[in-house]
Amino acid sequence: MNKVSSRSVQRWVTAYIQGGIDEVKMKKPGGSKSGITDKDREIIISALFNDPHIFGYLRNTWSLRSLAKCLTNELGIPISFKHLQRITKVLGVRCKRPKLELLHEGEDYEEGKKRMQNYKQVASALKKREL
Repeated sequence: MNKVSSRSVQRWVTAYIQGGIDEVKMKKPGGSKSGITDKDREIIISALFNDPHIFGYLRNTWSLRSLAKCLTNELGIPISFKHLQRITKVLGVRCKRPKLELLHEGEDYEEGKKRMQNYKQVASALKKREL
């Protein structure tokens, strides 16, 4: 048998007496309303699909953290990384980490490999500076 506190049963009986079965039915828990308006949502979508260079970021694609920082600092829309993650999920936008790969092995393979390593070092330094 289910264990239910006597206090819960008491609340249900009182609710039934006061308003019938409709009062006893489970209700959705209340939560805080989102501070993001429809206008803000349009700005977020616009920024998401624009090049980060427009906002002064030295990158070709957005990370959600850098987009959240941009929205908060440059556009005045206070939003957390997690909230932005939920919004992009609802929009059906998938965020992937870009990978660097050398596609062709040939004479220039070692040179390309060196360039890619240098790029990774520079990119990580820029990322640290950006955060």
